[in-house]
Amino acid sequence: MDRLQAAQQAIDKTRAAFPDGSGNQSEDLFASGFRGNHRWRVTRQNGYWDYDESKPVKSNEARDYAERYPEAARAARVDIAGGGGCAEFGAYVFDILRQELPREPVYRVHRNNLDHSFVIIGGLKEDKPEHNEPDEALVVADPWPTSPRACIWTDHFAYSKDRSSIVIDKRVKGEPFDARKRIREALVLSDEGKQRINEPRITDQEVAKYVAESRNAPGDEGYIWTLARTMKDQELDRNRVYVENFDKQ
Repeated sequence: MDRLQAAQQAIDKTRAAFPDGSGNQSEDLFASGFRGNHRWRVTRQNGYWDYDESKPVKSNEARDYAERYPEAARAARVDIAGGGGCAEFGAYVFDILRQELPREPVYRVHRNNLDHSFVIIGGLKEDKPEHNEPDEALVVADPWPTSPRACIWTDHFAYSKDRSSIVIDKRVKGEPFDARKRIREALVLSDEGKQRINEPRITDQEVAKYVAESRNAPGDEGYIWTLARTMKDQELDRNRVYVENFDKQ
């Protein structure tokens, strides 16, 4: 399987794990009646999560795997809560490719000065120069845009010729073990968390109200973005929207 094909298949599997799309993409929030935002917040907040103490062996094993495979732990929460932002999308697609491409170097990365997580397949910043592949050979798997496509690195909206601008968050090669399944088997979502991910839809008018009233508000966690395509022909909408006072917790 070539890199582009593997990346697209992983992107499709990742998108399927998020039934209401991203919690911080405006298009997905209107489509889901804001339910995606609830799912995102539940996935991220540790207070909603615990391990099944009635199965101590599995729980201890899951904790160990979660520490060794943090992307798998984040992806396991997505399997249960079904939500997240680019960090969860990036972790999920990374966990898939880590298993499905054991002979390829797989990196979870972000650009400096751009808070966005995605995956690059191919030799990147290796110790040996012969393993440092040209930009045109690297493939990006970025499932967070609402109409995502696998692409070569030079076509991605975050592309830079400067390799030093790429921050490597995690690098793996040859790890086909399914840690996510082991973690998920012992992971428990609280009743409060279950209630929150099942909040009813709100109307388009209500979503628009929260978006409009929150423009230019301070903070990071509630920023709402607009990005449909992976390719660099569409710039990331930097007129970010903060959903203020919607989260009552």
